[in-house]
Amino acid sequence: MRFYHAYYNNTVAQDAFMLKHAKFVARSLAGIRESTDDFPRPHPRYADALLLLKIWLAKRQSIIYGANAQGGGRLSGFFVQMLLAHLVASGRVTRDMPLAFIFKFVLQFIGTI
Repeated sequence: MRFYHAYYNNTVAQDAFMLKHAKFVARSLAGIRESTDDFPRPHPRYADALLLLKIWLAKRQSIIYGANAQGGGRLSGFFVQMLLAHLVASGRVTRDMPLAFIFKFVLQFIGTI
């Protein structure tokens, strides 16, 4: 019997549910529950927050792990995107929040995980 590394299992799960996750993220960040459009455009504030989070993540990981580091145990852009979509869908993050507050809230949430 073979035991696979958690990073491998996580990657397989991401690939298996990629379309479902992409639709969830698109609908959540657009601020709608149901839509005939599978991939609506995200609200500009959420799009900016996601871009800011991904830039922060890229800078932070290159400092911590080195510019060409690969492997598990790291936050990914996919994880941050799903986390923001979850926070929007659960109502913890709203369109009325300033961009800096959304960014700070997501970082604080990551710190509590």
